[in-house]
Amino acid sequence: MATQWTPSAWFLVTPPQPKPGTIHRHRVDSAIAEVRARGQIAVLMAPSGFGKTTALAAWAASVAGPVAWLTLTRHDNTAQQVLAGVFNALQRMARETSGLEAILDIVPDPPDANLMLERLSRALAGLSQQVTIIIDDAHLAAAALVDDIITVLNEHSGGNVFFVVAGTHQLDSWFNEHLATGAASLIGHDAFAMTGTEIADLAALAPIPTTPERTQAIIEASHGWPVAIRLMLSAAGPDTEHDGFSLVDGDLLAEYITRTVLQDMRPELVDFILTVTTCSRVTADLAEALSGRSDAAALLDECVRQGLFIDRFVDGERDPVYRWHEVFARHCRIAAIGAGQQRVRELNRTAARWLTPSFPIEATVHAMLAGAPELAASILRDNWVPLLIESGAETVNARCLALPEAWARDPEILLIRACCLDMQGDATAAGILLSRAHATIDAAETAPGEQLLHTRSFAELFLAHDHPSLVAAADQVRAVLHSASLDQKTQAHALFLLGWVELRLRRDPVGAVQLLASAHRAATTAGYRKLARRAVQNLLFAYANAGAFTTARELIAEAEAAREESLEWQHYDAGIEYVARGLIAYWQDDLTAAESQFRALITQGGHDTSYTALARVFFALTAAATGDARLIAEAAPHLSGVGSAEVHGVPWPVYRAIGGAMLAAATGDYARALTIIEPLSEASTVPVTSVLMAELYRRAGQPSAAMQVLSKIPRRVQVSFVRTSVLVTSAVISRQSGDRARAHRYLEQALDLASPEGIARPFNASCDDDALRELLTEHAAWGTAHEGFLAGQLAGTVEGVSRNQVLGAALSRREREIFGYLTTTMTAEEIAGALHVSVNTVRTHQRAIYRKLGVNNRREAIKSRI
Repeated sequence: MATQWTPSAWFLVTPPQPKPGTIHRHRVDSAIAEVRARGQIAVLMAPSGFGKTTALAAWAASVAGPVAWLTLTRHDNTAQQVLAGVFNALQRMARETSGLEAILDIVPDPPDANLMLERLSRALAGLSQQVTIIIDDAHLAAAALVDDIITVLNEHSGGNVFFVVAGTHQLDSWFNEHLATGAASLIGHDAFAMTGTEIADLAALAPIPTTPERTQAIIEASHGWPVAIRLMLSAAGPDTEHDGFSLVDGDLLAEYITRTVLQDMRPELVDFILTVTTCSRVTADLAEALSGRSDAAALLDECVRQGLFIDRFVDGERDPVYRWHEVFARHCRIAAIGAGQQRVRELNRTAARWLTPSFPIEATVHAMLAGAPELAASILRDNWVPLLIESGAETVNARCLALPEAWARDPEILLIRACCLDMQGDATAAGILLSRAHATIDAAETAPGEQLLHTRSFAELFLAHDHPSLVAAADQVRAVLHSASLDQKTQAHALFLLGWVELRLRRDPVGAVQLLASAHRAATTAGYRKLARRAVQNLLFAYANAGAFTTARELIAEAEAAREESLEWQHYDAGIEYVARGLIAYWQDDLTAAESQFRALITQGGHDTSYTALARVFFALTAAATGDARLIAEAAPHLSGVGSAEVHGVPWPVYRAIGGAMLAAATGDYARALTIIEPLSEASTVPVTSVLMAELYRRAGQPSAAMQVLSKIPRRVQVSFVRTSVLVTSAVISRQSGDRARAHRYLEQALDLASPEGIARPFNASCDDDALRELLTEHAAWGTAHEGFLAGQLAGTVEGVSRNQVLGAALSRREREIFGYLTTTMTAEEIAGALHVSVNTVRTHQRAIYRKLGVNNRREAIKSRI
């Protein structure tokens, strides 16, 4: 496994709303515009409180062209996490701006950051307009942000990207080479320091009377630091004097906030602010939980109106999110500690409990601030399954490591960390932690409790890779689902995870559909939007994989909409909708559409155990089905991009082998095809592989081997297209052995299954498959309840008529279609009705067919094909 592709919260890819009581920073606008005109990267660096975010948000709202906004957090400490954020920001921008569809079409592949950067660069270079990417609070990332992401995108996007990178420190050293060579330009704190004119303009908004002398005193006291100036002005009255003290000192600023800024506010608002700044980001509900005030929403908006260092983020109908300025919030917390450490701990405990359902990671941070590591560990134990599915393993592992040392030996924490590391691609370290967890459990004097047993069951589901172990793990989790009292969120995610695993096990396709459908219903009802989107994508594939093509097609639009927003879990599911559509097209014998779907995903790229790898396999099968030498030659190299080991229950070597065997057979090299599939004779866990192997054995003149392979396919996994293939192959072999009655009985059963879902591939005879073609033609005369469907299949086989069957010129597409109907018992009038044409049109084509085949009547035409 590897790291998941985690989406950024909507408020991290949205600029804050303009705040009342602020002025437009024209000097900052001009500085950014000059950098942009020179084609450089704009590096904005100034300490906290210099108004970088506010100035940038105002500039972004006024600048021409699309803008992608990303605010980093303390969790974005790897280049891959930052790249995921940049991608999320670009996708949000593209959804809101026409002409940027190339960005929406990108499928992320987290394990290969270079490939992801290549796709982004290619998409950006192909745009007809320049886009701006703003990265705020960039100092929270690592130095690799510059060389690993910004430099690559800047140099390979054809000049279509303008980067604006803002932070408090370190950026000048990170961009040192760029600044020295002129590739970047630094906009420092001087550009953000407020001038006397700006202070006067800001005071006028309050309105607060001022004089040149008072303005100069403020400049001398604050050194132009906007946060200090706003604090002074917010506390100022007509007679306020500023004595020239420095506000740079943290303790003094905290005292100033308490003594001057908050002192003149009404007590209930002061208490509200000191309470709610416990969290950097709050909603009205969280503020109410912290403060106990039912009017929390109104008080937050009052803080915004008063300019109290708080930003308001909105997105459609979602509840607003408020973010305190970190300098202000930090010093409010210092002031709150002065009022009592115990109260601060209680507030953090309240925040942890309130945040747990929706933001469990942030909840663990507050639990630790509350001095309650046991609460943090409990939050992780109760939420790790949804977190790993939705939010990414790296962050969960980091929060486990943040626990005190004593928790490092806890078997549940060890199991959770093992899953995290395995998902990050470190199977060796995961195995070590798993062994330590098992050793700890075995050495315990008491039997493991119910929760530990549940954690171990789910961990095995994540960590098992070979088929038998994964089957055992899935059965354990199924037992937990039936016997344990899981909370609603864990239950919904567990249903999805089990359905997701059952898809890969291939032992119960219908059961996988039921699990995923249940997960989708539960997620939709409870409002778990991420899970609902992921479930519908997998449900689309599950229906296609179960042969329920009609139902699958009804989900395509919803699954495609989910792809635009659902970026997590992409290491596993990227491109799943392409493969689902391609499978439907392949089994319905629409080879052009199948080729298009598989090729589109292959072009986007993907690792060798992804859905892209499955697309490479089915691209080979599609190429083999067409018999097109050019396509066959193109498909063969793609199989090198298919895994060489079983991963999470998927036997990639088996898929790779059947793709190669079918390509070899398509070129007439049956000896090589049989050599390739010989080691697969016991691989009965892949029904599709088995029916294709049986087809190869039959066409190679080994009917006994074919029937032996088919006999090993369990009946419960014989979904519509598999069962149809089994019956068609059995029918051809029965006819060859002289049992025509059984052959036609099998074929009619196959048509019963195939006709409702349009399953046509098993009936389409290749150019050298006279046995199947003769059986189909004979069955049309024998009589069938599916004359129209069979006629369509017979029409498709005319293109592949063997060399001794066509005496005249090639038939046109319409002539082939009508010829298929002529092989049935349908009259000319019935054929005309089925094709929605006149009887005269049918007669005209009928005469042309006779002429080209060199025959005089319908009977001779049919006979020429048997």
